[in-house]
Amino acid sequence: MKSFYPKSLSLLIDLLSKLPGIGKKTAERLAFSLIRNKDTQYIYDLSESINKIKSPSECIMPLFRALPGP
Repeated sequence: MKSFYPKSLSLLIDLLSKLPGIGKKTAERLAFSLIRNKDTQYIYDLSESINKIKSPSECIMPLFRALPGP
């Protein structure tokens, strides 16, 4: 089915729907919630925290070592 959303919104929905427990409909709701959010600092902080989550740091690495493996 062809998406009628702009490319950037479709990508956001697709990426959100890849999170565990998030289906297409919930991903759409989350994406539209982000669009409607007037607090630009919140959006900036959210994107920054997502970017930092995968970068090596002293804070995150000990957490991964403490988590049980698959």
